Formats: sequence, structure tokens, C-alpha cells
Amino acid sequence: MDLEAGVRETKGITADLEKMLNHTALMEDITVMWELKEWLRQHPRVEFTKVGKRMTLSRRRELKSWRADIKRLTRQSARDDSTKKFMTNWQRTVPLPAQVTEFSVEHQNRLKRKAKKIRKRKMGIRFL
Repeated sequence: MDLEAGVRETKGITADLEKMLNHTALMEDITVMWELKEWLRQHPRVEFTKVGKRMTLSRRRELKSWRADIKRLTRQSARDDSTKKFMTNWQRTVPLPAQVTEFSVEHQNRLKRKAKKIRKRKMGIRFL
């Protein structure tokens, strides 16, 4: 409209922006509170400890086993995804209905580390 905004309009715009920001922050806090309440309903026996309080040994073991389960599941998921990608690529590139068998060694990283330790023990610190 090719009009300049005066002091009154600028103050009104500023006040409206402040109200909008305050309302947005308040609604974000409320939604976070609702999500926390829902999470607490889904996990009824959860314990919250004070900052600096030491974790009990049984809780530490439980947490460690839980982390190991999570890592195992993510490894399995990644392995399944790579197998699925390979098979789709194989079926796309090979026109005949040829079957390919997947070959993988169980615990291959563990076996590799063990073999390296045995080789190191036999050889010592000498390099050939």
C-alpha cells in the first residue's frame, strides 16, 4: 500500500509478535508435559533419582543388559536390511529365477579378534 508504519503500528506489531512467541513457548511446554505424563503412564514403575545419587549395582546390571539387547537388535536389523538390499539387487540384475544362498559366519568379528590375539601371542612383538 506504499504507506509507512508509524510508532503506534510498530508498537502493535511488536506486541502481537511477543504474544505469539509467548503463546508458542507455552504450548510447547504444555505438549512436552503431556508427552512426559503419557510416558509415565506407560512406564509405571520407573524411578527418578536425585542428581549425584549413585546407581545401585542391580540397576546398573539391568541397564547394561538392556543396552546389550538394544545393540543386538540394531545389529540384527542392519544385517537383515543388507540381506534384503542384496536380494532385491540380485533379483533385479539376474533375470533368471536363480537362487543364491547367503553365506555368513556366526560371530565373525569375535573370531577375528581372537585369531589376532592368538597370532600376537605366538609372534610376540616381532614383525615379519
